[in-house]
Amino acid sequence: VDEFYRDYQVLNDIVEDVHVQTLAWRRLLVLEKKFALHNALNAGLEDDTETGEHRDFYQSHKVDTNVGMATGMPAKHLLGYMKKLIEKQKDDIVAQEERIPLTLMEFVDLHDINLNAISVTCLNNRTECKVHDGKCPQGAQSLKELILETDNYTGGRYFA
Repeated sequence: VDEFYRDYQVLNDIVEDVHVQTLAWRRLLVLEKKFALHNALNAGLEDDTETGEHRDFYQSHKVDTNVGMATGMPAKHLLGYMKKLIEKQKDDIVAQEERIPLTLMEFVDLHDINLNAISVTCLNNRTECKVHDGKCPQGAQSLKELILETDNYTGGRYFA
């Protein structure tokens, strides 16, 4: 507390010093003159009331920047990626079923996934694949989640 009072007294002494006050007053006058000169030279550039182009913060448009990375891949590319993944990395361990590790091929077989039966519309990133509508194979959503999610057994290895 004593240190605070000492520092406070030093600041008070600086503020009350006549030379500091004179310097501050002169500096303020110089800045006012510079601003007046700026206004005189640039009045036409800054006066937007005549042009009608004035836009304030409340008239600006909102831009949605919350874009998910999973929506960046078109469904056609996703389907091709799934086919290549199953073809080339079928022995990767991707899940666990009753404490038994499953390879990618076993995962595909377990969920009865037939990549030839999966359509682009079924994998469309904006719609959820419905199991009971007869249009999408049952395991298509599971495979999509395996590839596009990061909170699964693979830790998002295929998503990256």
